[in-house]
Amino acid sequence: MADETAEQTKVEENKIVKKSTAVKPSNSWLWIKDSKGFASVSLTFATVSFFVTTAAYIVSIFQSIGPVTFRQFDVGACGSYFGTIMALYWGRKWTEAKYKPESEDPSSAQPNAGQ
Repeated sequence: MADETAEQTKVEENKIVKKSTAVKPSNSWLWIKDSKGFASVSLTFATVSFFVTTAAYIVSIFQSIGPVTFRQFDVGACGSYFGTIMALYWGRKWTEAKYKPESEDPSSAQPNAGQ
């Protein structure tokens, strides 16, 4: 019995591990890069939600422009939209600070590519 487990251990140690043939996704032009040079989905979402919320506020100042009428600014809706996205962004930043990625080189790793 002990010989069999020793042989199994040797066989497992000598196994050749094939490298993955999967292609790593490249950074998309769509995502804004953070201060480390990585594509950041959460930063992109935060930026877009800021501009959407700001545009909703500015447009709500006017009752109508020509035949197009606008609603009043809904603080609850914009606050919940912007607040949720900012919670995602700051939660992601906190997670990155707490659990630092193995590689800090943007060309060798993409820690934010799948967010």
